[in-house]
Amino acid sequence: MLQQVCAIGMMVGLFISSIASANNHTQNVLLLQKQYLNQVNQCSSIASFSRLINVALKPSHPNERSLVAMTVEEMILNNPTCFVEASVKLGKAKCELIEDMFIREPHFNPRDNLKESLASTRLFKQSCFAS
Repeated sequence: MLQQVCAIGMMVGLFISSIASANNHTQNVLLLQKQYLNQVNQCSSIASFSRLINVALKPSHPNERSLVAMTVEEMILNNPTCFVEASVKLGKAKCELIEDMFIREPHFNPRDNLKESLASTRLFKQSCFAS
């Protein structure tokens, strides 16, 4: 009888432990999703987008530049309207620098995919990306 109670207690303990582990995993996944959405929505704040582009334009460590490139390319693919609108607000000179650094010579995604995503926006023709 004592062995059965101990076995049941161990199974309940394992069950509770697995629930806690699953709960932590779910929280981690939700946190990663939130971080990703914040990343691709940086263009919704012109100040945040401008800071990101200014970091990209500075000579920096290749890892830092790659992180910025990853963010920019994700924005282009997953939030192209926001990206184009923010780029237009930064002005033609910065827009052209963005195009040179991330669209003509992308780091992670095929150039054609990025251009196709940008061309799907309503402001594309007013942006420097249309040239």
